[in-house]
Amino acid sequence: MGKKKSAPVKKASSTSYAGRAFEPAPDENKSGGGGALQLSHVLIAALFLAAGILTPPLINWWQSTAAASSRSDGGGDSSAVLNSSADGRVLTEDTGSASSGSLPIRTPCSEENLANFIHDHIAIGMHIVCFSCDADDGDDCVGLTYKYYRNMYTTFQGSVNAGRVAKSSLRALKQSLVDSLSLPLPGPLQQPYALFTPRGERLVGALDELSEEDEEETIASLIKSEMVIIMEGGSWTWPGVRIGFTRTIDLYSIMPGPPGTRLGGEEKKRTAEIETLSLKPLVVSVKGFIEPDECDYIQEEAGPHMRYSGVSLMDKDKGRPASDWRTSQSTFLHATNDTPVLYEIEQRTASLTRIPRQNQEDTQVLRYGHSEKYDAHHDFFNPELYQSSPGTLELIENGRRNRQATVFWYLSDVAKGGETVFPRFGGAPQPHDFKDCTKGLRVRPEKGKVIIFYDLLPNGKMDDLSLHGGCPVVDGVKWAANKWVWNAEMQYVSDVE
Repeated sequence: MGKKKSAPVKKASSTSYAGRAFEPAPDENKSGGGGALQLSHVLIAALFLAAGILTPPLINWWQSTAAASSRSDGGGDSSAVLNSSADGRVLTEDTGSASSGSLPIRTPCSEENLANFIHDHIAIGMHIVCFSCDADDGDDCVGLTYKYYRNMYTTFQGSVNAGRVAKSSLRALKQSLVDSLSLPLPGPLQQPYALFTPRGERLVGALDELSEEDEEETIASLIKSEMVIIMEGGSWTWPGVRIGFTRTIDLYSIMPGPPGTRLGGEEKKRTAEIETLSLKPLVVSVKGFIEPDECDYIQEEAGPHMRYSGVSLMDKDKGRPASDWRTSQSTFLHATNDTPVLYEIEQRTASLTRIPRQNQEDTQVLRYGHSEKYDAHHDFFNPELYQSSPGTLELIENGRRNRQATVFWYLSDVAKGGETVFPRFGGAPQPHDFKDCTKGLRVRPEKGKVIIFYDLLPNGKMDDLSLHGGCPVVDGVKWAANKWVWNAEMQYVSDVE
């Protein structure tokens, strides 16, 4: 679903333009895998984390289930309901004790709230931390302790007594978390970890440089929140919990991005329901995200510019035509002041994923006619497979940054065929035939349906299980669109007044 990347050409109208990244072609020789789970804990910390640059980094380069086989998805007064699960449990926030508009709402680490995050299997790279401060003595927090659930799994839990931690000693607190949870340190191939509220609101990252005043406020925010979620890869991922789990989230109330990022225009209120379709790979469906008239608008805008799609060729596939794998048509729409609908959908996507709009690529629109398809492939770029493509390696910084998630919108109904297939659903082995649509999770296209599938694990490593394909259309025409959301700031979207 894309091309090999070069510098985005900013245009004043929504057209397809050269230089857009093609989606990686299927890697039919690649064996299955996944991120390795490190279980060892560091026992003693001697050094504080060195302060680094603000995250996400500013980049100035040119780059810019149902069933385990053949599954088709059928598709008190001071507490406010935030998330609801399939069995009726709700995540509640203590709205009656908020003391400052700048501090997050407290989410108690109650059994009911934990049930919205605890998995019955290891969720690599995301952790729950519950802070507790029994007393406040002037400038110091007395008796600060925290308990944690490593990889959101009940077996990997513990408690740490951090003692008297001055409100300005954020580095010491970070180091304690690194030791307790064996968090990976930022490096050439590792994005800095980050701490979030249970709503997905970013609190602080491993390398954030803060003033003394901001450090004090951050410590206060962590304690105030009580329940904090740590993502090792630095970007938010909605925890799947279990197949069939649902949660309702607010859109627009949280707009991730640089300080002061807000939705333009009048205040808007909107919710969306997220349901887990798969845990391996992590795939969720979203209801209430896009309207039928918005689906029609995107088709109308893209129609005159549709061209047969290309792919980003891996080293072993140089010289082969894209039609060996992909026979659909596509184009990219760039949001400008003249396309407010596209801009609002981009903002809505940022709020839905809790990842800044600046991390998005432009909107890709797809059209599949009769028998047209896209064989199984990954959306991430594996640096090992692009060693002869210096432009791609520079774009992804040799693997440090990559596509984090794919937000996929179905813009039309399809009478038969056109499903999105995930052949490695449930951890299945690598398929022998990348054209096979008979095995795995299959999502039927329906106008207005949205899915998110995560190309990277929460620890920032590539998820080989995210292999997916577009099945041939048998009857009808399939229109779809998607947003690729990266784990770092990119330079594809531009500011819109």
